[in-house]
Amino acid sequence: MYAVYLKPAAERALEKVKDDTARRRIVKAIDGLTTNPRPPGAIAIQGGDGLLRIRAGDYRILYTVNDDGLTALVVTIGHRRGHRPRRLLECVACSESPCSSQCAMRNRRSSCASR
Repeated sequence: MYAVYLKPAAERALEKVKDDTARRRIVKAIDGLTTNPRPPGAIAIQGGDGLLRIRAGDYRILYTVNDDGLTALVVTIGHRRGHRPRRLLECVACSESPCSSQCAMRNRRSSCASR
């Protein structure tokens, strides 16, 4: 089983979801990542260097999976209508947005999600 963690931004986004039904769907989808971190509907984000996206009703959940540590990290949650995944991506190597100047992956286009 995988351990699932939420970044603070994802926690805040989940708290902002007003519709109880939608919130339950999101929580159910996140809980499902513990048993299957790559469900059939998961889509890899282009240029996201390992970021995956799943849908829960009208919401998108962006997350990464670490198979070595058996963990999944939910990066953000957003409504499909106003959610812009490319703006919300962080560098997977340094966890900053935009990628910090000290990041070893800054000049490597394929390794830094924020480039």
